[in-house]
Amino acid sequence: MLMRLGITGGIGSGKSFVAEILKNKGVKVFSADEIANDLTENDKAIRRKIIEAFGAASYNSTTNALDRSYIAHIVFSNQKKLHELNSIVHPAVIRSIEQQCKRVEHDAAVPYIGIEAALVFESGLYKNLDYVLGIVADDEVRTGRVMKRDGLTDKEIMRRMNSQLPVEQIVEKADFILYNNETEDVLRSKVEFFHSLFLTLPSQRKQ
Repeated sequence: MLMRLGITGGIGSGKSFVAEILKNKGVKVFSADEIANDLTENDKAIRRKIIEAFGAASYNSTTNALDRSYIAHIVFSNQKKLHELNSIVHPAVIRSIEQQCKRVEHDAAVPYIGIEAALVFESGLYKNLDYVLGIVADDEVRTGRVMKRDGLTDKEIMRRMNSQLPVEQIVEKADFILYNNETEDVLRSKVEFFHSLFLTLPSQRKQ
């Protein structure tokens, strides 16, 4: 049974970059965000629930795609609405991840499975994992990255940070912590170290 590693961290921490490095090393990495995006676009039941909760404007009338900026504007300024959205999407995401993990569970070419997710602990996803790697960085570093990447304002970034688990709690809950305040080369070196370690770790889950 392949070991499952959660890769988590707040917005701008660099978890997606870490996941990409591990993918290039043959690790099978599933992205909770990518799965959630697919489900909100293509799962009819989820689409219906989102429209019921957030209105017809949730989906673009021309493209029929989820209007992410509209949803973000609502949920990142209203914790109740954020919880409502998560309660619609998270259970389906966890089911999908479990199904996809089982498809590669006995693939000899895969050293271990990675699951990249911002809300590993909040969603309960951690219960299906063996270990969690937390990616953390200073707030000002994260803010600079997100501004450059997404063009969000300070206020918008802080709302998103405040909606996620505080760094201190990630440090407390995760099995391993990678500090990502430096260059991409330094990050690659750290990921190399952790990858070598993860190759030696067995699965702890019950059969």
